[in-house]
Amino acid sequence: MLEYITVFGRTIPMYGLMAVTGFLIGLIVAYLRCKSFGIDKAHCAYIMAMGGIGAAIGAKVLYIITILPDFISDFNYLFTDTSLFISTYISGGMVFYGGFIGAVVAAAIYAKVMDISLYDYFPVIIPSFALIHAFGRVGCFFAGCCYGIEVDKSIGVMLNNSSVAPHGVYLLPVQLIEAFFEIVIFAILVILSKRVTRKGNLLAYYCLMYAPLRFILEFFRGDVIRGFWGGLSTSQWISIAVLIAAIVYLAFGKFRKVKEA
Repeated sequence: MLEYITVFGRTIPMYGLMAVTGFLIGLIVAYLRCKSFGIDKAHCAYIMAMGGIGAAIGAKVLYIITILPDFISDFNYLFTDTSLFISTYISGGMVFYGGFIGAVVAAAIYAKVMDISLYDYFPVIIPSFALIHAFGRVGCFFAGCCYGIEVDKSIGVMLNNSSVAPHGVYLLPVQLIEAFFEIVIFAILVILSKRVTRKGNLLAYYCLMYAPLRFILEFFRGDVIRGFWGGLSTSQWISIAVLIAAIVYLAFGKFRKVKEA
């Protein structure tokens, strides 16, 4: 793993570099696919930009919620030791589902203000969302966050340069496993985007594929600061809710088609 990289004398965190790289590649892929679906490239770029801002805010907010007692008790450091507070609560710590919700909300607000249909842009932005997430998980691996459980050295990696992960033990590279499956999901969504008649289904299909994956992978996560209720992590409970919502959405669509026929 490589937590930081030095470029032209400047030290850059690999997590941030991978996140920016992923967003740019996802944006380019979506931009190039706009013509195939007859949609406006400028609106596509603005939707993804707004989604990126919303994702950053949502991911941070949900992270703070999962550690709310510590955040409240340490809030005084914002005034007495600002650098410590920022490094602990602002610089690090993101929760994907918060970013997912924030991205959807921000994109929907932009579409509402501009009086355009967000659904029309799903065929290009939903696949790219999975692609961006894959790069983000590779960034997690470089940073050593979101690490996996201890495993045999034959399948594990040491993250001894990480300031987050434990040193001297072999950990399951769960970040790379998730990144691989996100690439698979991206490929499937690209295929489905050309076949669906109800564009909103693409978001539901993404949820149907990602939610079970995330639910399972959470059992193989070794980091404990992500909230637990009833034996399940925050992300597992959200995965259940997201999966149910996707199933209900798809079922309602089929019911409406039958009713209208």
